[in-house]
Amino acid sequence: MKFNNILRASVVLLSLLSSTMLTSHQSLSNPNCKNEFKLTPRKEDLEFSRGKVWRTCSGYRFALQNDGNLILYNRSDLAIWSVSSYKKGDVFSVQRDGNSVLYRRGSPLWSTGTDGNRGASFVIQGDGNLVVYSRRGAVLWSSNTAGK
Repeated sequence: MKFNNILRASVVLLSLLSSTMLTSHQSLSNPNCKNEFKLTPRKEDLEFSRGKVWRTCSGYRFALQNDGNLILYNRSDLAIWSVSSYKKGDVFSVQRDGNSVLYRRGSPLWSTGTDGNRGASFVIQGDGNLVVYSRRGAVLWSSNTAGK
């Protein structure tokens, strides 16, 4: 009797495992998952406080951490880009003038240097690259972290 229960439980477990195992060409889909975040201010600048995190479906994570560091992590959770560690901001702003800026108490600490490009977008791409694109799609700034 005990053996049959153990055997039955093992069959159920194996069945569950085999139904959720993926081949190298399969992936689980999440309809709420985004592979890219395009931040484009319209009427007002977009401002994000400490603790804001964007996660792509491909596993990259861009965050203004609680400690004030603006940082990008790869799929292995290794930091691949960040604003210098001594520059701790409290607001990350994607501005209508095309510039993206890390501020601390209202003073800029770092920026993409892309002001003068109204309508530009800050994009967190699924390939791990951070890019500022002009309204027409030209690259104005990049973290050069694609695939890292």
